[in-house]
Amino acid sequence: MRAWSSLLVGGSIGNLFHMKNLYLVRHAEAVRQHASQRDYDRPLHESGKEDARHMVQQLSRCPNPMGLVSSPAIRAKETATIFATALAFPISNMKVDERIYEAEVEDLLSVIGGVDNNVSCLMLVGHNPGLSQLVNDLVHSDIGNMPTCSLAVLHLSSDSWSDIGIAKAELQDFNYPGKAGG
Repeated sequence: MRAWSSLLVGGSIGNLFHMKNLYLVRHAEAVRQHASQRDYDRPLHESGKEDARHMVQQLSRCPNPMGLVSSPAIRAKETATIFATALAFPISNMKVDERIYEAEVEDLLSVIGGVDNNVSCLMLVGHNPGLSQLVNDLVHSDIGNMPTCSLAVLHLSSDSWSDIGIAKAELQDFNYPGKAGG
């Protein structure tokens, strides 16, 4: 993995604009589920909101997303909204896709593969275990479990989202609250 600063040295950041950039975000920490509450309806904990505000700063030197798609679960939509607001991404352009909640890798590949190719940088906000498995499958590595509010930045060597899963993917950064430098 290259550090953010290395992307800015020697003009290599220019390469970021000629391939697909994918930001995978696991939702931030949610409140504990109460007996009468559905998992789907859990909002973010205050510490989760703070973590999201901190983690979005990790993207300050990267291209802003041109597309943002979120799970419909409250905690994911709240995380996506915090990221969108900080990145000046119009909330009205945020998409919500039911397939992301409790998604398996194939579901996530289908969501990403259906994105318009005019979008060169996409952010997807979702859940484990699907997100962790997706990153591991795409980069042929094992990042382990994506903690809450973690951010994986991938670059795909393709100009088509439909190539997701077959195009070469490179993990540029993997960060989360509490990690050194995160």
